Amino acid sequence: MHKATALLSLFVSVSLSQEKAAVFEFQPTGVDTEYARLATVLLCERLEALGAFTLVSPESGTRSATVEEQVATGRALGVQKVVSGGIAGVGTKLIISYRLIDVPAGKVELSDRATLGSMDEMDLVVERIAQAIKNRTPFSSTAEVGRFASQERKGRAAGSSVFLTTGYTFPLVQQIPADPGMMLFTLDAAVTYETPDVLVQGLMGLKRGKNSYNELYFDLLVHKLFSKLDVTPYVGGGVGVHKLSCVKPGQDDETEDDGLALIGSAGVILFRTQYFRVMGNLKGTVVFTENFGTNSFASFGFGLSSPTFGPGSEVNMPAPCVFGCLGAFFLTGVIAALAS
Repeated sequence: MHKATALLSLFVSVSLSQEKAAVFEFQPTGVDTEYARLATVLLCERLEALGAFTLVSPESGTRSATVEEQVATGRALGVQKVVSGGIAGVGTKLIISYRLIDVPAGKVELSDRATLGSMDEMDLVVERIAQAIKNRTPFSSTAEVGRFASQERKGRAAGSSVFLTTGYTFPLVQQIPADPGMMLFTLDAAVTYETPDVLVQGLMGLKRGKNSYNELYFDLLVHKLFSKLDVTPYVGGGVGVHKLSCVKPGQDDETEDDGLALIGSAGVILFRTQYFRVMGNLKGTVVFTENFGTNSFASFGFGLSSPTFGPGSEVNMPAPCVFGCLGAFFLTGVIAALAS
């Protein structure tokens, strides 16, 4: 009984503390009035679903145009916020402009606009407008992979085809019959396949250290992506085949061997919704060989990736990306051959 009373009190206090808002019907310009009504209804539904405000309905037909008029109407309704806007047709596009007014302060708190390529995008765009209003952030900040309006797609993409990175690898426990050094230079090139939640990499790379130590490898990695925003952490791992070679002290010939590797990987993708992304990565690798025994390494790297997938995560592999990928592998092979 006491718990139920406490929960009820909490619910009442949260409800009372939530700001009240009035959403004025959007004003149409060069479009059918039904479009404006639809945008208004959808926005009210999304704001309520997000718990942004307690909505108070203004009188039907309220057409306060200026900020001063809307502030006066808001005060008469007893609300703290007023949301208003308009929808206009420009060629084949639709532009929704909106603003959030702070009634007690008598000023505009947020103002922005969004562009739709067609009416099919109305629900998506209005949902993102509601998120922007709730969070008091620009419309562009609500972008997520796979959730773009068509007008945003020219400068955005959801995935990558070519991934290039450089960094350093540090031997942890090693039985290599020569000193490879404490810090090995690392160069990687990869083909990636990406969905909104998963990143798969086919990665080819080179490590180089002292005493002609070289390590060529191919890794297959699968990562879980934890966000669809511009900052996306990821974690995963995989397997690989690694070829190690070095020159033993007092000898001129190389000793080499190859074996299976197990890899754990984690990192972050920055600017994920943009046309290109920056990636940072940490890896732990254990390589099992017959001649060199078991060796473990820790590494870090950073690099850039290029786009290949559209906002709906549909495959869109243009020829330049394919040739770029092959060129990256060829470049890595040439560097490996020169380093050997």
